[in-house]
Amino acid sequence: MNRQRRERVKASEELDQRPFRIGGLHRRISLCFACIVIFLAAPISADSPPAQKALTVKTAKNTSISELIKSLGYSLDDRNIQEFLRDFMQMNKDIKSLSVIPKGTAVKMPLKWLTEKSPKMAMRKKRGPSKRKEEKERPLQRVRSDEIVLRNLGTLLYALTEVSSFTSKGVKVFSLGDKNEISLDTSAFPLVELPDKTMIVLDYRGILPEELKDVIEVTWPEYRIVSGHGIQGLKSSIAELLNAVGYSSFNDSTVVFGGKAKIELRPDFVVKKVSDDIFSGEIIAVSIVTPNEYKLPDAFKEWAGKEGIRIVELFLREPPLFRELAEVQALPERDLKMLSQSFLALLGFPVKRGETLRISGDKDYEFTMKTDVTVVEHNTVKAIQFSEVPSAVDRYAKSRGFDVLSISPNEERWTVLRKIMGFLSLNYTDNPEKTASYITPRKAKYRLSMPGTLVRSKKGLFFFTDTDTDVDVFSSLMDDHVKLIRF
Repeated sequence: MNRQRRERVKASEELDQRPFRIGGLHRRISLCFACIVIFLAAPISADSPPAQKALTVKTAKNTSISELIKSLGYSLDDRNIQEFLRDFMQMNKDIKSLSVIPKGTAVKMPLKWLTEKSPKMAMRKKRGPSKRKEEKERPLQRVRSDEIVLRNLGTLLYALTEVSSFTSKGVKVFSLGDKNEISLDTSAFPLVELPDKTMIVLDYRGILPEELKDVIEVTWPEYRIVSGHGIQGLKSSIAELLNAVGYSSFNDSTVVFGGKAKIELRPDFVVKKVSDDIFSGEIIAVSIVTPNEYKLPDAFKEWAGKEGIRIVELFLREPPLFRELAEVQALPERDLKMLSQSFLALLGFPVKRGETLRISGDKDYEFTMKTDVTVVEHNTVKAIQFSEVPSAVDRYAKSRGFDVLSISPNEERWTVLRKIMGFLSLNYTDNPEKTASYITPRKAKYRLSMPGTLVRSKKGLFFFTDTDTDVDVFSSLMDDHVKLIRF
């Protein structure tokens, strides 16, 4: 707790002798989910309200100010909260708590700041139906956003530490002497108890004022309040939560797996327990998956765990998106003729073996060539011979419109395939920087880099690699538009 925060709440030691002040009013504090936004949205002025129309009602049961407004058929716009509270408190000086107004209390409601929700009122307004629909949709969106934020904070808590209890029902009361208290509805401020008796208050909507946070944390040091600002402030909420449960975090970090074939993971946080030695202990990568991103495959998470990195994913949509696995095939043939034929068929080229070509320049003579593999590409016959072809024969065949590739039986497999790709004028590259941009899916929080050759053919993109790493892991991470060929 910094000095500024301690100085702001130094007066809390005198709470038993004098009432707690908010905005100049001597009031008993009683806050709950139903009215926390209303009561704490702005300081309350002590100025007297001008004469205005007021509705006087007698409560039929214990209620809160927000429930009372709703039951009377009115709504309170966020822009009018400060003015409404100012006039309400001046009209109802005997009301001590906005969260619990006792049964039988006469309450005056300043109608100037309220909006009637009756059908008659709605008909007076232009474009009324669309506005009512928008009013319904916005609270629904806020509820969904709140659920997403709370679910992700809970997921992170259970992943990082043991949770003794999680309370999200009922009211937690902080007593500040005889005249003051703070009450929090745990449906809006869930309470999490850790094994060391630390209590985490999840202010996931960021509606608890800083002054009250200071009062609670100074008066009850075992309580730590983690505040956020809805789904847009989830990242800052996570940073606060990590600190509260004893983890140090690093933003904009990269975790690298593997060697020649590697994965560069870019999570939102890389965290370690503060009590662990920096060179030992578990490393955890926390990643926030946005609605248009895909979750990491389980095969990769398991593999990363074996490498000493635990991955925790949080999702801004449910269910998260799953990406299809890249197709995996193998070219196991050792015989160069069989390898070449399988390679060409894989890329979509119709091939023939043992064909006899008749190459003639005149009707009075005939020249024939028996080929090992023949391919017809763009009306040109291309012959592959796994033997030495005399240069004169090669020149004569080309003069008659036939292309011939000569491959030595002792050549390496990779060399043979590269010669064939060049012979067929295929677009290919084996530069890791270039291939990474193709085999890594778009909008992924990682970069995939593997040794191999990327080929574009009639049947799409193929990536040929001879890496001995776990192909199942890498195929799960590859863009599913690329076929992975284990060579």
